[in-house]
Amino acid sequence: MSITDAIDDHGGAAPADSPFAFGEPVSGSLDHRGDEDLFAFDVQQGRFYQIELAPGTLSEPLLELSDASGRRRDFARLLGDAGEVRIIWRAQGAGKQFATVYGEGPGTYTLTAVAPTSGDDHGDTLATSSPAPIGEPVRGTLEREYDIDIFAFDARSGGIYQIDVALGTLSGSWLLLYDSRGPWPVTKYTYGGPHGRRQQTRVVQMADGDGRLFAVVVGDGTGSYALTVSELGDDHGNTVATASTAAIGEQVGGSLDHPEDADVFAFEAREGVTYRIEVALDSLSSAQLRLYDSSGGEVAPYSELYEGRWGAGIVWRAQGTGEVFAQVVGWDMGTYSLTVVEIEDDHGNAFAVASPVAAGESILGSIEYKCDEDFFAIDARAGDLYEIKVTPGTLTDSDLYLYDSAGHRLASTELAPPSGRRGTPK
Repeated sequence: MSITDAIDDHGGAAPADSPFAFGEPVSGSLDHRGDEDLFAFDVQQGRFYQIELAPGTLSEPLLELSDASGRRRDFARLLGDAGEVRIIWRAQGAGKQFATVYGEGPGTYTLTAVAPTSGDDHGDTLATSSPAPIGEPVRGTLEREYDIDIFAFDARSGGIYQIDVALGTLSGSWLLLYDSRGPWPVTKYTYGGPHGRRQQTRVVQMADGDGRLFAVVVGDGTGSYALTVSELGDDHGNTVATASTAAIGEQVGGSLDHPEDADVFAFEAREGVTYRIEVALDSLSSAQLRLYDSSGGEVAPYSELYEGRWGAGIVWRAQGTGEVFAQVVGWDMGTYSLTVVEIEDDHGNAFAVASPVAAGESILGSIEYKCDEDFFAIDARAGDLYEIKVTPGTLTDSDLYLYDSAGHRLASTELAPPSGRRGTPK
């Protein structure tokens, strides 16, 4: 057996960190599994910085940014075939910052830190940002690698804003949205270009107050682009306070107009009445339906709908009289319709409203709507043997479950459709 000292090109902890200068790429390698390399650099308050990690032979690279206290501020992984890992941030104070490189070593990489320089068509600080009038495209060019262009617009509280970057000769871009308060964007990074799912980069954000917002464009190389800020309308409110009315028995059309949109509808419920709330998809490919009372408490299990499957629906029995709110959200954008109807039910849908049936008696039932359940109560004597049968009429498929008074399932069976009928449920 032999023991040798492992040589590490860059330290993994202060004070063994390696200093490096802005704009000067530094080559490094993770020399063994579990190795990490730490780099230190000084920043100025209010300026935007970028750190880019270009993996050579290093697999699964991870880049982490931390401050002088050791608190992690951001991290980024290599995504898909993008070929690089990048962190973009605004320094909140002056002082030393640290970048740590991780990965499935051994393997090589190149690390570059960049501070923007002046002399540009659009400023690269909040103070030198260019105005972006609502609804008017603004053209820009990233003239050099790691260039940053910043645009400012005034937002109103509750307004929904969509910021688009349409690529010209620029091959790809990152788009970030900042307010004037902190070092980190108020939205996640979004990317458009050859390594992303679309050529256009888009951010949609609801303003949480009146004030100025800043759109930051960072390039994948150099080239031209156009940025447009639009204020979006909304057909239905996003909150209980702004909910639209859904009249009982009438279909209401709706549209989810942006990725963060949610439509809320209000209807008046009467105690003891059962309601079916249903969403039918149009151009919307998926939806989630939730039901709330006026205090914001969820009163029924939520329902989900995906393209090609039966519509999202909730069947709910009102325990009191008052306003109830149905919320529709989706994973994309598109149109749909919502319907709230009162339904008649021959037998209750819970233990508390079960219909009594005596041994030796038959009782008729009907499943009036999809996912309807009929509950029956039987007084049983200890030691007696019981047979419970369901004889189908127009019903072609059913499940039969037996519970005790504590809600524990004792037995179950099912009736298959006619093509594979296994017999009467017992």
